[in-house]
Amino acid sequence: MTLEIAPNVANDLIVGLPKSADTERWDITAKLPTTGEGSPNTANGYPQPPSFSVALEMLRGLLLDQFELKTHTENRETTVYVLSSTGKPKFTRAEESERTNCSAIQHPPKPGQMVETTITCKNASLDDLARQLTDTAGAYIDHPIVNETGIDGGWDIEVSWTPIGVFQKAQAAAQANGDATAPGGITLWEAVQKDLGLKLTKAKRSIPVVVVDHVDEEPLN
Repeated sequence: MTLEIAPNVANDLIVGLPKSADTERWDITAKLPTTGEGSPNTANGYPQPPSFSVALEMLRGLLLDQFELKTHTENRETTVYVLSSTGKPKFTRAEESERTNCSAIQHPPKPGQMVETTITCKNASLDDLARQLTDTAGAYIDHPIVNETGIDGGWDIEVSWTPIGVFQKAQAAAQANGDATAPGGITLWEAVQKDLGLKLTKAKRSIPVVVVDHVDEEPLN
């Protein structure tokens, strides 16, 4: 089981949790090991926390030990957004030697526009892009994204859009002023097609989900 599931799609990817999982809150106080994996690294004489992936694995261990979490994975039909191609992709093939990376930038300089979020990927697959969109565009994306573009390999990709709250506010203001023209800005759906030559369509698909077989509602200690 992985804990790297965005909250906006957790209801589709994790099933069988008790209702208390949404309401109970716990304070966790844990000691790092002094040696081995998870122990602090030292940089410039100061201890540094473990990497994010190691910290997640330690948290997973806590859930297994303290809540006696037991799960399995199976395919179930659920609502998804299918990422597909509309023709010729609007991104470029990356150099194979380039390091794979995707990052999100908030409030990039776009004079005269309401574009406030940009994802930039280097040598990334379309699966990488789907994960980054899920994590970054949570206000738009409320179901998992399934890549069905059929496009393989690594690509340099950039897509920019207007946050949904900003877009809706501009729409409401335009309607209140009797302005029938578009309020400006661009939704995620429009941006994916305009910038990438792809589209996101809601559909049903059978995908792997985590099924919780057992979990205690309170920790052992």
